[in-house]
Amino acid sequence: MRFGRWSTIDQLGQGGMGVVWRAVDPDGRQAAIKVARLRMAAREALRREVEALERLRHPGLVRFLEHGLSEDGALWVATELVEGQALRVHVSLTHPSTASSAPSTVVMEDGTWLGALREESEERPIWTREALLRELAVFRRLCDPLAWLHGEGHVHGDVKPENVLLRPDGSVVLVDLGLLRSLEGEGHETLHTSQRVVGTGAYLAPEQVAGRPSDGRSDLYAVGCMLYELLTGVPPFGHGWSAAQHHVRTPVPPLSERCDVPAQLESLVGALLRKDPRQRLGYATDLAEALEAFGVPATEGAPSVRRVLYRPRLVGRSDALGAIGAKGAVVLSGETGMGRTRLLSHLVESRGAVAASGSGGLVAGWLSSLASRARTEQLPGWFGHAAPVLSALQPTLGELLDVVPAAPTSRQEAIDAVLGAMEAAGWPTVGADEADRGDRLDQELLVELVRRGASVVVSSGDEALTAKLERLGAQTVALRPLDPAQVAELLEDALATDALPRELVDCVTAHAGGNPRFALQIAAQLVDEGALVRRGRRWGIVARDGLARFGLPDGLASVGERRLASSSGEARAAAERASILGLEVIEADERGLLEGARLVERRDEGWAWVVPAFRDVVARSLEPGRRVALHEEALAAMPDEAPPRVRAEHLLGAGRTSDARRALASARSDAARRLAWGEVVELGERGLAMPGAGPEEELSLRVDLAAGYRARGRFTDAVELLEAHPLDLGSPLGRRGAFHLGRAMARCGRASEALALLEQVASVEDDPTVRPGWLEAIAETCAEVGDLPRSVEVRREVIAAREALGDPERLAMARTALANALQRQDRWPEAEELLAKALPVLEGTGNDAWIGHGYATRALLCCTHGDEADLQVAAQRAIAAYREAGYVASETQLLGILADSYRRERRLDDAERTTDRMASLATEIGNRRLIVQVAYMRALDGLMRGVDDGLERLLAVLPDLRETGNTSPEALASLQVSTHLRKVGRGLEALPHLDRVEELAEQRDDDGLRLRSAMERGELALLGGGDVARARTHLEGVVERVGFDLLEGWERAELENLRRRLADDVAGT
Repeated sequence: MRFGRWSTIDQLGQGGMGVVWRAVDPDGRQAAIKVARLRMAAREALRREVEALERLRHPGLVRFLEHGLSEDGALWVATELVEGQALRVHVSLTHPSTASSAPSTVVMEDGTWLGALREESEERPIWTREALLRELAVFRRLCDPLAWLHGEGHVHGDVKPENVLLRPDGSVVLVDLGLLRSLEGEGHETLHTSQRVVGTGAYLAPEQVAGRPSDGRSDLYAVGCMLYELLTGVPPFGHGWSAAQHHVRTPVPPLSERCDVPAQLESLVGALLRKDPRQRLGYATDLAEALEAFGVPATEGAPSVRRVLYRPRLVGRSDALGAIGAKGAVVLSGETGMGRTRLLSHLVESRGAVAASGSGGLVAGWLSSLASRARTEQLPGWFGHAAPVLSALQPTLGELLDVVPAAPTSRQEAIDAVLGAMEAAGWPTVGADEADRGDRLDQELLVELVRRGASVVVSSGDEALTAKLERLGAQTVALRPLDPAQVAELLEDALATDALPRELVDCVTAHAGGNPRFALQIAAQLVDEGALVRRGRRWGIVARDGLARFGLPDGLASVGERRLASSSGEARAAAERASILGLEVIEADERGLLEGARLVERRDEGWAWVVPAFRDVVARSLEPGRRVALHEEALAAMPDEAPPRVRAEHLLGAGRTSDARRALASARSDAARRLAWGEVVELGERGLAMPGAGPEEELSLRVDLAAGYRARGRFTDAVELLEAHPLDLGSPLGRRGAFHLGRAMARCGRASEALALLEQVASVEDDPTVRPGWLEAIAETCAEVGDLPRSVEVRREVIAAREALGDPERLAMARTALANALQRQDRWPEAEELLAKALPVLEGTGNDAWIGHGYATRALLCCTHGDEADLQVAAQRAIAAYREAGYVASETQLLGILADSYRRERRLDDAERTTDRMASLATEIGNRRLIVQVAYMRALDGLMRGVDDGLERLLAVLPDLRETGNTSPEALASLQVSTHLRKVGRGLEALPHLDRVEELAEQRDDDGLRLRSAMERGELALLGGGDVARARTHLEGVVERVGFDLLEGWERAELENLRRRLADDVAGT
């Protein structure tokens, strides 16, 4: 087989991740070629190894040559073929208990060729000092690449005898970086989302077995296991995965029971094998010093290493943890560096939470995190209900479940699939880090989890998202600064010691202000600058005059400034490019320079600035000309599909403000065509903040943004936005602004003003293609003020105009709107006929908003002339379509209709849940009219459940219904109040409410309401609340006018019974 220029000779080994080949190139040079299996985990492991090998160059690390893709798409990597033997073989051949036996077996393990091994012996090993020093020298040499690797910010993750090779000259080479991970320290925290255990069971540190983050001390634990194996012939707990759990709890069998070694060496091995990493030796250099103290010679010529700060345990957050319960949402607040991500990681590690970061995608991350918690036999139960959809959202699930992904047909389908998985897993606590960076699906699912009362913990830098979650009931928990004792605990953990100079703790506490990330950054800077040095397990201050002369940084930005100032010219130039172009855009060698300067670091999700403030420091230091040039370079390299906001930012930076505004305007128009109203709002608000727009350009921006606000149900915001700018009704743009202003005013209780404005504009509109839109707005506003007859009349004009224009899709929408108006007048046969013509056309458009309008009208028709099952199907179709379109207000209204249907069927729990969802949406968009409607529905629920204050709650909401123009709910509520007062013997109090019902029936020209109010008037008259004969005459007149068809079957029976009782009373029988 061929891989690039390499031809394979023979197979060296194979394992779960892939196959290793010996290969040769045309010049006769040999290499080891590792080929990943096609499984995603194997490809990811090899990709990580390639990236590490490309930038990590050390004599004690295997040398990278090149990588590529095979013809079948498999990833391969070529490394030097190390001549020598694995430490496993070396120990087998030199161990005193086996030195006299002959080799007998050849084995393959984990893709590595082991060579000939000797049989194990049960004899007690007897070590001479000379033999010990000879073998311990190998471990001393291993300390150099490990110390260097840790100093560069990485943990190997799979240190074992098979991955340590000895060259013929005795030098040590560390191989297989497939499990390499970035170390975390200095206050940076990558969100830990997985609890999956990887590595080799015999050498796993307890924290690795437990699924917690590992660091350099985990590698040292593995070295301790190897030392133990060297001295005794076996690892502490044997081989295989069965050994892994013993590492967590079982005490290590004392060396003295298995071999004869000096107490000093036994103590050293014990210090490496402590269960708690904080009690182990802290650094590979500590081990090197200990071995040298035992008599092992120091190595010469090894590259210098630097010490890193480890990730400390969570400190000072007991209050925040106490606020996070089994139910309810918590939003973490606090300044940058207070440890929000750290706390979320703690929840994953200690409570089995499912967590993800918005920067990598919340939905995909949650599914990955959830899968990592599942045992193999649990996977079908947790994910099988929607395996194809879930596999499309998180591709690794496709491999785990062996299914072909199928993209969800809607966001709602995706949300339901993920919620189903969460429910199957028992509703774990869900963590969302950087939630504001998630996409629309991410945030909709997050909001739905909060609505459902799930245990959710959120970190977000967006005040609007935080406010939305708070309106839905989320509790905000502030992370407070640490006190001096907590800072001391933090630094001791990070610096792998049990005591620090008091001066250090006091100075860092004073400068950091209790901010954990800043405290750790200060400590790291002091280590980098040589102010702090480590000897043994203790740190000391170098300068006799203490830390004063080092001038401690006074903020995170100050740390960045000092690191930038001490960087080379090449690193500074790379930092300038990265600050504008982005870390993923600059060259790999430039990222390497910045990593060396401790300005950036490699994380699991990609490259990032060590602290975001470092990027700002560099950007602020740019000369104006250099800044413009870099922004122009970014624009030249930018692909066409780049986000408009990013393009606009670079245009601004290049001084091309007009072009930036045009870029955003184009993006807004595109988003509006796609009905992506959330994008319209985001882009519009960004554009409004840009300087230099002329009057017409600013008005265009305000009109676009108002359209977005209207679609999202933010009617008050739309009104305020447009009333703050003069509208010239003589221009098309001014009239478009007036259109959105009028429609928004109508939904803010200012329908009369809105109608006057719309009629004024319509009178001057002479464009026949535009005029139907104005007529539609007028018709809708007429309905808002209760003038249904005129609304119907105007809608017929719209249909005639659309027919004349030959626009079938908009004609279908006009028919739907007229059907909606007719059903309000209980003229359902004509409404049914119109909708039957319109709905197939609307479905064919693929326009979610129009489809939503069609099924919403179907649901309304079913309210009076259809069964509840049909109504519920239509309402759910409309709700799903409106959600896809981003029409939050319309979705909220349909939820009210659905809740009413459940209420009529006495499905009060379903009604309550649907009302709760409606309430959270209404609150989210701040729509007072819908909020009042929800209050009415909850009061009605209370009345139906027999709650003591149900009637009082219904009475209390009536003024709000009237104030907000909720005429239909007001009429129904007034009728229900009248009925309830009559039934409890308070008939006289009911009369004013019944008068209001009749007033609304006339205003709305609603025959169904007329008939029901006449029936209630008759019931009241029979109880002494009026003239019975007059009530009977009124009822018969209404019945003669409107007939029986407007009533349900049970209502007809009630009407006949009432008519008979009225007749008997008048006759005196």
